[in-house]
Order: sequence, then structure tokens, then C-alpha cells
Amino acid sequence: MALTISGGITLSGQLTIGNTGFAGFTITSADILGTGSPIYQDTIALGPNGVDGFENTAPQFGLYEGYNAYNLSPALATAITNYVTAQGINPNNNQGYVYNVTWGAGSSIASGLAKLGFYAGGDAYINIQTIDPTDLDYQQNNTNNGTSLVGTFLFPATFTIYSPLTDKNNWC
Repeated sequence: MALTISGGITLSGQLTIGNTGFAGFTITSADILGTGSPIYQDTIALGPNGVDGFENTAPQFGLYEGYNAYNLSPALATAITNYVTAQGINPNNNQGYVYNVTWGAGSSIASGLAKLGFYAGGDAYINIQTIDPTDLDYQQNNTNNGTSLVGTFLFPATFTIYSPLTDKNNWC
């Protein structure tokens, strides 16, 4: 009998550590070659062309509050593609998954959870919705359930997949 822990670690009669994936990816303002913009009415994109991060001014059920960033740098698009593929996620469907995230200096919340959708095709883009962890509905797979978190969220931000893998159904 063997015990398998997410990320390729298996415990049995002998200990084996397989491919544990990558350490995550970091989004910086310099990686957003296009613009950053709000997803919904209570989000403000920050900085020139909205590339420094975003502020959610009110919570929304359904994880609607959030941020879009268009035309990602090839280096970031490759890093995210490699990371999500290693997690078994299709980089071309913009499906939102829950991630652990550490936000940049000056953010009102240093770390937490976010829903992130990514599309690798053409001018790659991301969609990010912060998650209020006190509303446990974010743990439900295949739904947009959960509440967006109010605060200021700045780049650079480092994302690692949340375990267990939680598919939040589309980007928003």
C-alpha cells in the first residue's frame, strides 16, 4: 500500500520523490506589455496602463471583482504555461483555479488566495480574482462560488497552486 501526496511524492515500503513540479511563477509590472484593467465595477487598476496591480473596493459573491492583464511578456507566458501544464491544467482554456499568492510590498494583504485564469494563445493574458478565505465556498470545485477580497494587491506577486487542485469554472 502506498500513500501519494500531491506533487509527485509517494510513500510506501520505500520513499520516492518524483517530479514535484515547479516553485510557481511571479508576475511583475514589467511582464504586462499591454494593459491591466478591472473585471467588474468595484475594481480599480493601478499604475500607468494599470500594470502595477489593482484595488478591490467592495466584495462580490461569485468572485467577480478582479483584474485582467493583457499581452504578457513571452518569458512570463512560458513560465505560466510550464507551471500550469506540470499541474495538469490546460494553458489554453483560461479555466480559473485557486492559487496561493504572495503580493508585492505595499499591498494591504501580504498573502492569501486568488483565482487565476490563464490563456497562452496569441497575446497571452491572465484574469485574477482575490478570495476571501472566511467564505469557504471557494473550496467547491466547478463553481464560481466564493467572495472576492477587498484590498490593494500589488505586483510582483508569486503564485503557487492551491492543494487540493480546485477548478473554479471559467475565468470569472
